[in-house]
Amino acid sequence: MRIERVIGLAPRGDRAVWSALCRAKGAVNPGGGGQLPWASPAEGEAAPAAALPRAQRVSLVFPAARALVRILDFPAAPPDELREMARLQVDKISPFPSEDLLLAHETLETREDGMRVLLAATPRETIETWAAPLTATGRFPDRVDLDLLALRPTLASDAPAGWSAHILLANGGAQLVLLEDGRLRLYRALLGPEDGLSSPAFAEELAMEIAQTHTALEAGGGNGAAAAAAPLTLWHEDPAPPPEVAPALRARLPGRELTAREFNLSTVIAEGAARRLLDTAGGGADLAPPEWGATGRTTALRRKLLRATAAALLLWAAAAGALLLAGAIQRAAFARAQATLAARQKPADELRRLRARATELRAFGDTSRSALEYLREVSEKLPPGLDLLLFTYQKNQSLLLRGTAPEAQAQQVYDFFESLQKSPLVAKLTEQQVNALTRQGRRMLDFKVTAEPAGGTP
Repeated sequence: MRIERVIGLAPRGDRAVWSALCRAKGAVNPGGGGQLPWASPAEGEAAPAAALPRAQRVSLVFPAARALVRILDFPAAPPDELREMARLQVDKISPFPSEDLLLAHETLETREDGMRVLLAATPRETIETWAAPLTATGRFPDRVDLDLLALRPTLASDAPAGWSAHILLANGGAQLVLLEDGRLRLYRALLGPEDGLSSPAFAEELAMEIAQTHTALEAGGGNGAAAAAAPLTLWHEDPAPPPEVAPALRARLPGRELTAREFNLSTVIAEGAARRLLDTAGGGADLAPPEWGATGRTTALRRKLLRATAAALLLWAAAAGALLLAGAIQRAAFARAQATLAARQKPADELRRLRARATELRAFGDTSRSALEYLREVSEKLPPGLDLLLFTYQKNQSLLLRGTAPEAQAQQVYDFFESLQKSPLVAKLTEQQVNALTRQGRRMLDFKVTAEPAGGTP
């Protein structure tokens, strides 16, 4: 019987809590848990995180308060287009260059008029530093998950139907989460550890931040009023928050139902991350650098090869007496083949490298057909009122644009298509789509156009 064992790992300060789950025949059961030191090893010393038990997969939890997190509405799109739309939105709101960021997204809800998506981005260096105690052991996490997503089932388990507001007081800071029927609707990191959870002014500052958020929700219309009137649950760890917090919240938010709940943050997050690793295999938000997956697979393959080699050596030793002569002949033939291959391999590799380099120089030497030039052309021709959501350009191959516009600007959309067709950078338009839909009570147009670049391959 195959048993799948996964681990959720939640660092906190100089310690990390881990929780394991085991799945066999469709049933999921606890597989143990505990704590271990969380620090990068000193030179010449063993990594403390090497004490983490073995498992098929490991999910490392990263705090949402240290990432750029947004919950946005997008038109329905396949995964590859959704990924590009998410990156375009992060480019608009992030102060960091996109090439320095790791981006994760997860579809929270799919509707007839589109989908609601959680975006998260953080500098690559931040994730590498966060995971350093584990990667120093030679193990790489299969996923870097957000604590917010690992916590959501716990927050929703006792939430009433409709809207509910949750204030998390943990790790020396405060966060606000809004749920509607258990689904994520809003997330805000209100106060960080530097604000001092135990300071006398913390309670009043926290209450003011939440009151301002609810005022903004009410002013936004729609479901904002219902969200702003949602019952509040104050989640805290031991020790309890300052006694001034609850009175300050009641004073700033009169008439609101307020409940206090104590919980062990790291344990809940670790178990939630492990469960998400089982439930969302191959999907879900993941801030791990792409190369970590390849490194982990290589390490696992190396272990399998070592085990297979050890077994083969045992079999070989048992038959060595009878096959000694045949083995000597085979080894000699193998050595000759290796020598021949080694003599020919280097010139062949050099020739392939030179050919690839020449092809690359020919393809990318022409800056007049660069992505920046096409983006400039599209931006100049895009009429006011049209919002470009997706720009994908493959040099000399294809150009894909996608965006939205008010229904009243249908003519401007078709004029935009015509102007692209006349552009000297475009050979022809290969696909044009315009779909009408209703989003948040407004009639909108979702347009998509693909083109063959001038001078490209047919």
